[in-house]
Amino acid sequence: MFGARMKRAVLDLFVLAVLALFSAHAPAHARAQTNAHAVFGRVLDGSGEGPVAGSMVSLAPYSEAIERTPPPSRSVMTTAEGYFVFRDVPVGRYSIAAAAFGFAPTGYPPQIVEVSDTDKPVSVSVRLLKLGSISGVVVDEHGEPVAGVPVTALRRRTVGASIVLDNESTAAVTDDRGVYRIAQLPPDNYVVGALATSMSLPAGLAADVERLRATGRTVTELLQSSIRPQSGEGFRAGDMVLNHLGPALPLAPDGRVLVYTNALAPGVASAADAAVIPLGAGESRTGVDVAIRFSPGVRVSGVVTTPTGTIANIGVKLVPANGSDKIDALTEDMNPAGVAVAVTDANGAKQSAMGARLPSSPTTTHIRSPLEDERAARVPPEP
Repeated sequence: MFGARMKRAVLDLFVLAVLALFSAHAPAHARAQTNAHAVFGRVLDGSGEGPVAGSMVSLAPYSEAIERTPPPSRSVMTTAEGYFVFRDVPVGRYSIAAAAFGFAPTGYPPQIVEVSDTDKPVSVSVRLLKLGSISGVVVDEHGEPVAGVPVTALRRRTVGASIVLDNESTAAVTDDRGVYRIAQLPPDNYVVGALATSMSLPAGLAADVERLRATGRTVTELLQSSIRPQSGEGFRAGDMVLNHLGPALPLAPDGRVLVYTNALAPGVASAADAAVIPLGAGESRTGVDVAIRFSPGVRVSGVVTTPTGTIANIGVKLVPANGSDKIDALTEDMNPAGVAVAVTDANGAKQSAMGARLPSSPTTTHIRSPLEDERAARVPPEP
């Protein structure tokens, strides 16, 4: 085994030496005519554990201008010792990127390669970092595990005086023991959260969504906003249908539906109070538990108006107002995560059933009434 690897490594080095020798001794007129050179290098494990075999390396023309159509790229696979070669590369600026199973892909910020009209091939090293994972348990206010809760790893950023959380991957759902595991995470600082996401649809619109799903057509034609209902099924509350991501909603002794608010590990609402999880290359962080609290839900209702009247089939978001914190996350179907969304009916009215959560997590729209109360509030349209 060792002898075969040594032979392959020697062959790789021989090929690179031949390329360098050819470039140095090729006639000047031939080099000027082709105006092409070689780019060679090696993909290495950024943790210092040696080369990365079988990784895919891409080379593409680089421009700082935003282009509608990306320039064509070339790709090669690394050898057993992590080497790669691009031949006949015209003079210019290029971005080089690599990807391999179990490693975070490179590409941003771009690694720039400058190919100039010289006699020497361009040498470059690309370093990949192993992906990691975060796991833990979701429990309720009694310390009991909760199954079926979507849990998301959110990258933590500080923008000015604000803390911004955005999701790196799709949510992992807790199993019957309340255990979750989020894998394939690149090294970064994370906050883990159980985000409460719901969508309230008028019953007629919910029926149309199901009808279109049965025919395989999209539902975007029903709406005037970027909200994309994927299902018309859910909990029926009056003339609205609540589509809730997560476990089946329990009932309080008085029959009211219990819901939970956004909870960030270890069990707080504010990003400033949440535990920051530094995740290194290839690291597995365990014991990142999240506590959620169930509370009776409420209904927030209103009418969206324009200068010319009401507007139907438009999405209205009920966003937790946690100071300067911002959660910029999406669900797997590209709808906003961690917010309650309602779609207006034919009269422009929106009713976010169980949209507002706990008194400790106020929202940007004033809570007017409990679930049984349906007094309306005027709501201006979203910009």
